[in-house]
This record gives sequence, C-alpha cells and structure tokens, in this order.
Amino acid sequence: MWFFSEHNSDHGEQILRWTFLFAAPNLFKQIEISTFSFLHLFVGILLLTFVTIVKEGLTKLASKEVLNNNQWEKYGRLIDFIAQIVYNVMIATQIWTGLVLANIIEKIFNKHNDMLIFSGFSIGLIFFLAVLRTITTPIKNLR
Repeated sequence: MWFFSEHNSDHGEQILRWTFLFAAPNLFKQIEISTFSFLHLFVGILLLTFVTIVKEGLTKLASKEVLNNNQWEKYGRLIDFIAQIVYNVMIATQIWTGLVLANIIEKIFNKHNDMLIFSGFSIGLIFFLAVLRTITTPIKNLR
C-alpha cells in the first residue's frame, strides 16, 4: 500500500495537526490580524497546490508500472522519505492556510456580526468545498 493512501487517517499526523490547530492562536499572538491578507491566502493555496502536484508525482513514481522491484529496492526508501516530508509540508500548509483564512473571516465578521451571515457563509463554504472535491476527483475514483 502506497504512503499517501496508507497515511490518510494516520493518528500521529492527525494528532500533530490538531495540536498545531489548537496552539495556532497562541503561537501567532504576536502577529496582528491586519498583517494577513489575500496575498497570504494566495501563497498558502499556491503552495498547497504545488505540494499536491508533488504528491501525485510521487504516487505515480511509486507505481509498479514506473519502477520495477529492483529499482524500488534501490530508491524506495528515498521516495518514501520524500513522501513523508511532502505529507508533513502539506499538513503545515493546510494549517497556515486555515489560520490565514480564519483571520480574514474573523475580520469580516467583526464588521458584520450577524449569525445569519455566518451561517450562510458556513453552509456556502461547505457546499463549495464539496463541489471542488467532486470536480477535482477523477470519475473512476468516485465509485
């Protein structure tokens, strides 16, 4: 089983992710909310896209069609090591992008403090992410 599918629900990475998520407000107290902008969000999304492309490349490289067993014995540990680094960078980038997005949203809702607006935004974001996930997943993987 390949690294990314095997570590999809790995508890160690999930604990790391939640640790940083809960620690993020205290870790970034020194940074003012006004320093986060859409440029920071764009950089986070761009880095997340790049890391996802690298992940897909490593997944393709690890397939038996690309590397036979002899080549895998030579390069398998190196590819697995790179995959672990990429996976941790992906988690860090998700946390960074989530922190920036949370601070931007907090700024917006500080000006428009209404539960109806927040509920509509949350529902819209959930549907947007569902649509994005559905259109980016190959049709053969949806079944």
